[in-house]
Amino acid sequence: MNSETMTLAALNPPKGRRAKKRRLGRGPGSGRGKTAGRGENGQKSRAGGNVRRGFEGGQMPLQRRVPKRGFTNIFRVEYQILNVKDLEYRFPANEVVNKENLIKHNLIKKGSAKKNMLPIKLLGDGKLTKAFSIELDRVTPGARKKIEAAGGSIVELLTAKNNRAQKDAKRSASQSKKNDMSSASEKKQAAPSSPPSTDSASVESKKDENKDT
Repeated sequence: MNSETMTLAALNPPKGRRAKKRRLGRGPGSGRGKTAGRGENGQKSRAGGNVRRGFEGGQMPLQRRVPKRGFTNIFRVEYQILNVKDLEYRFPANEVVNKENLIKHNLIKKGSAKKNMLPIKLLGDGKLTKAFSIELDRVTPGARKKIEAAGGSIVELLTAKNNRAQKDAKRSASQSKKNDMSSASEKKQAAPSSPPSTDSASVESKKDENKDT
């Protein structure tokens, strides 16, 4: 028995696995001659002629008939999700849990730069018996209870309160700027036009000249 090395070039599908492509427009004897299976006339019989996806002949299509609910929140923040049970298995006790260490332990995706910029949220699924120093963007209340019960500490880098405070500060600053601009424009409109200044001495001299004449 000759032992031959198997190569990719020598691989073939089993017999009957692949059917030959039917040749169209090759005479009446082929079974697909003349109109080549497209019928007599119409849009679909033309070269490149077909209807677009979702077209239903002019009637209201399904994607427009169904009711629409809700909206898309443009201020939604997308997080990379992590659970306390992941920390229990991967980290030793009294370890600092931050973004760099999570990447080293392959608990969050490196991905592209945009993926790395996503904030990290720690959830409370699983048991936690070790004390950790957590330095992440968000920590849920359930995870906070388990971390503090185990003797750990939490530094939440990105909180909803900070975001709201920043938004409120920006809004108040923009509002005060608008108020200053409106008050300045009102002052300009309300200020009376000053009359042309006249010198009293020159007026008296003109009166004396008129008397002499």
